[in-house]
Amino acid sequence: MQDHTPPSEDVHTWMGLRWAGQDWAVRASHLSMVFRSRALSPNPSQAGSPMPVDVEVHGGVPVFVQPLPQVLQPVAGGHPHTADAPLGGLSPLPAGSGWVVAIKSARGSALGCRVDSLSGPFQARAEGGVLVHDQREWRVMTPRTDWHA
Repeated sequence: MQDHTPPSEDVHTWMGLRWAGQDWAVRASHLSMVFRSRALSPNPSQAGSPMPVDVEVHGGVPVFVQPLPQVLQPVAGGHPHTADAPLGGLSPLPAGSGWVVAIKSARGSALGCRVDSLSGPFQARAEGGVLVHDQREWRVMTPRTDWHA
């Protein structure tokens, strides 16, 4: 069922991200692309060799894939559980599962992260770092500005 929120300057379009058992939301305007992850081999490296760089190519554009906490961060302030969300202790998805969400960047390198599943896009109003969509609370995330690709 689609949410029918009246238009307002406080209402934005969001993409819901499900990762490590939690619901997160990021404004759709922060995203450059969202696509289904390609399947990687179950054992991408030999024992003792370094892990390969995690890169996906979508529409001819390479996307450098990092764990979600290195790409997005909870909105500071507001909801007490949002800013202190335990991102560092969560396990990232195994390579090749789910979806890839890439953020917009003026730096020339596309940076993204893997998520279990998506919801949206949908319109909602965030209050205190949290929004409600489809009878669920989604904690608001924003792109990190301290990344290096």
